[in-house]
Amino acid sequence: MDRRKFLAATGSALGAASLAGCGLLGSNELPPPRRSDVFESIEASANALVVPLESQPEAEAAATDGNNAVGADAVGSLAPVGVARAAKGRGAVGRGSRGSYAGAPHGAHGRAIWHGEDDDDEWRDDHQSQIEMYQVAIPAVAFARVGGPTDDEDNLPGAGPPGNWDARMQNVDAGEQVRWERDLREGWYRVGANLQAENGDRDLGWSAVDLNVVESGGQFQIDEKWKVEPRLNTSD
Repeated sequence: MDRRKFLAATGSALGAASLAGCGLLGSNELPPPRRSDVFESIEASANALVVPLESQPEAEAAATDGNNAVGADAVGSLAPVGVARAAKGRGAVGRGSRGSYAGAPHGAHGRAIWHGEDDDDEWRDDHQSQIEMYQVAIPAVAFARVGGPTDDEDNLPGAGPPGNWDARMQNVDAGEQVRWERDLREGWYRVGANLQAENGDRDLGWSAVDLNVVESGGQFQIDEKWKVEPRLNTSD
């Protein structure tokens, strides 16, 4: 018997938002988005998003002293994600200081890194004792349509759940291939994974990938791909 099932989204928000670069600090003073390895290459078909999960998923978070975190795992919320959208261009909640998919740093599987900077490694070098890479479990994978074909990347929500998920699958195993069966349309979709540290029962929030699905030659394919992670947050 399949113990997994999709749950219809409700009217309430399902998680916390990020500050999404609210301008409290200069971009070079802000911590970078966390690193993670959760999703393998995601594909689109005529009636599904196909999402293979890594066999050994992992994610950065604040280091721990015993059972206590040195700092919060992710930047907190000022307002629910999905309530307000960025203005086009380099607004306060834009996708990065260089403001474009082509200009953003790219990571694994060709994904642009939300709010990524070329000097992120320097920040990590200065805070290496405060962060740690954790093996993670995935209590849930969720999906949402977050934009239409005329939206660009700066119209999309910041890190975290996009207000509400359209579908949610629970009890997901590492290495599993998850499929969201639906009739795709051109536009933006978010795939998210709720992460939990395996060695400390710590909820690490959501790792997400935003996908721009386009139609070409009668087939759907993924054009732009953004990796969307909360910023690291450690104590001084």
